[in-house]
Amino acid sequence: MKSVSFWTQCDYGSSLTILSPRIQYVCRPDGTIHTCCMQPGDDTRAMKKSEQTEATTAKLRAVGRALFAERGFAGVPAEEIVRAAGVTRGALYHHFNGKNGLFEAITIDALNEIQALIMTAVRRHEDAWVGFVAGCMAFLEAISRPGLQRIVVVEAPAVLGIERRRSLDDALSDWFLRDSVEELIDEGLMISHSAGAVTNLLTGAMNEAALWIAGQPDRTQALIQSKDALHSILAGLRDDA
Repeated sequence: MKSVSFWTQCDYGSSLTILSPRIQYVCRPDGTIHTCCMQPGDDTRAMKKSEQTEATTAKLRAVGRALFAERGFAGVPAEEIVRAAGVTRGALYHHFNGKNGLFEAITIDALNEIQALIMTAVRRHEDAWVGFVAGCMAFLEAISRPGLQRIVVVEAPAVLGIERRRSLDDALSDWFLRDSVEELIDEGLMISHSAGAVTNLLTGAMNEAALWIAGQPDRTQALIQSKDALHSILAGLRDDA
């Protein structure tokens, strides 16, 4: 940031009028005041830089996601990503610290997208159990979408490591499933089990179902079959007493 500085002298008890909100000042023990004025246009330049950063990261995310979903992490070199995004290799490393950082950011975007779809499905229902079942079905549907499936289920554990992948799950989505299970148990709608055990079993079952669906010749039919099976599993957890 460029600045214009000047010195002025003030006497004890005198008043100082600041004519512009851009002025920053520091009173020194010797009675002098150092003022620093921002040049006109600094705010505009800062805004433009912020917009450019946002545009660059958005391009890298969009291009990276499309390429990773199509060919996987190992099948996409960093040079191809920056070329397709129309940015420099330096921009990739500056904003994401390389291809791995970009992939993690894309994985987080994908998990947030899945979470939003689940929340939308749950909020359509006032009944807690019906909403819970709808959320589980929404998760299975979302995780079975080819683009999300490849990135979240297939690539993320290998690229980020299983522990990092699990930590992202816990931070971005598993907490909601776990809270829902705990709420249903507390309300007497679900048979009393460990909420952690139920959460991990359901998450594992749905993730494995997504992998199974991906390998089937008729994915639409495979999704229907998986949802039917999931309905039966959830029904077994219902406390009808």
